[in-house]
Amino acid sequence: MRMNIGIVPAVREIYKNQFEFTIDAKWLKFLRKVYPKCNVKFLTSKNKDEEFDLIIFSGGNDLVKNDKSKKNKIRKKVDDYYYKLGVKNKIPLIGICHGAAYFGEKFGCKIEKKTGHVGNHKILLTKKKYFEKIKTSINVNSYHNYAITTVSKKFDILAYSDDKTFELIRHKKKEILCIMWHPERNKKISNLDIQIFKKFICN
Repeated sequence: MRMNIGIVPAVREIYKNQFEFTIDAKWLKFLRKVYPKCNVKFLTSKNKDEEFDLIIFSGGNDLVKNDKSKKNKIRKKVDDYYYKLGVKNKIPLIGICHGAAYFGEKFGCKIEKKTGHVGNHKILLTKKKYFEKIKTSINVNSYHNYAITTVSKKFDILAYSDDKTFELIRHKKKEILCIMWHPERNKKISNLDIQIFKKFICN
């Protein structure tokens, strides 16, 4: 099955008042490993006519409540547009790092500044039946200064860090998945990340 996948990119201020959309090129390699037949499109403007099978909200920005810079306000407008489009059209949505915090905040999770989340760290998987042949404890990469410290009752918890912050949560009623690490940044694509993406679309 050929899939159409959209990615909401990060917004960077390269020079003063010069804003650019950016995306890690490794996303293409990762997605084509998980979904061999997929078209990938970067979502930088309003697009209500094209159909998507999955929309990914990438990392790379901070929530506006934590940093009211113009680049984060631009990013929020794009996030808000594609969130509404996704929910309206029942498109599965995956939030990565910033994207996970964006969804978490929207549904009542607590997002707080947290040290020790830059570099690899251990996570513990809570629903083992969701994963196949994966150890209960596994290391993941980490590039965020803010973490999900409290999860609302609207989510199932699939993994948490050893400091009791939450790394992988899934909305109980909507097709929304939040991942706090970066699957696309690993030198070798992990079986855990492949399973997470495949099971989210198939289940």
